[in-house]
Amino acid sequence: MAITFDDGPYHYTNELLDLLSQNGVVVTFFVTGMNGAKGPVNDPNTENPAMLRRMLAEGHQIASHSWSHENMESISVQEQQFQIAKLETALADLFGFFPTYYRPPYTGCGEGCIAALGARGYHVANYNLDTKDWQVDVWQARQNYDFGLANSSPQSSGIITLAHDIHQDTVRDLTQFMIDKASGAGYRLVTVGECLGDSVGNWYRNAVTGGAVEMAAIRAAALGKSGLQAKEKYHQAGVSSFPVAPTQPSRTSTKSTTKGKFNPTAGAAAKPDEDYLEDEVDFEYDDDVKGSRYRESSATIPTRSPGVLYAVVAIMVGVVAMF
Repeated sequence: MAITFDDGPYHYTNELLDLLSQNGVVVTFFVTGMNGAKGPVNDPNTENPAMLRRMLAEGHQIASHSWSHENMESISVQEQQFQIAKLETALADLFGFFPTYYRPPYTGCGEGCIAALGARGYHVANYNLDTKDWQVDVWQARQNYDFGLANSSPQSSGIITLAHDIHQDTVRDLTQFMIDKASGAGYRLVTVGECLGDSVGNWYRNAVTGGAVEMAAIRAAALGKSGLQAKEKYHQAGVSSFPVAPTQPSRTSTKSTTKGKFNPTAGAAAKPDEDYLEDEVDFEYDDDVKGSRYRESSATIPTRSPGVLYAVVAIMVGVVAMF
């Protein structure tokens, strides 16, 4: 089983990392670049960079959830590319690499979106167990999780679980409940990449070569000893976009994911000389209001489509039953 957390890092993420460390559990974080009140993910004046480095240091997987949590089905192709490329640049600024796994906000990603992500070398990874912690109280979220476990087993199916580290109750109550229940049911808790048999280096793409990332580079990033500082180094070198991957890294789960060479020219390319710390907050988190994931200020929040699951989940029953 892979437990995943969307929308962070946020105020409760360090507390969550403490809990996961205490339990010896690794998870996958689908991070956003900037939405809610957390500030830009690469802003050195926030805790965000340190939390991301800690995720890497403790063996968790970092994956993409877009820059500002826009519904990919409600924006233009150019805006879709911008949402992806902007987060790539921010993470490359910190680490020198960026993720190859992506989860579309609201699971909104049709055939065109899937194709565009595949052209950039992404694996689209959704979920097949939604706790709905973004919508209901923690008691009901527990029940939702229990119901999902009751309808599966480690011998017959693999599970990717959705939760959110932006909610206090999820961090302080639901997470330990999920760990205990999954372990009691015989599941081994792993990252999405491991669940799909993908080596760690293939979870990320080197922003210079376009290839897989060596473990030494991941360790260096966790220690804060790498990162491209894209606004300065790329701009000074006259580089206007990240390179195309010379080869597609080998995957053991090609049937369950989108694939393709990274192509920054497909739509809006990364823009290293742009100010990535600009203020683009359209809405704020409100952990006290359930039933809507955000308190609106100027944006209309689309309805989630929990029934839309992509192939990464659809074939897990047959591929990763051992988890």
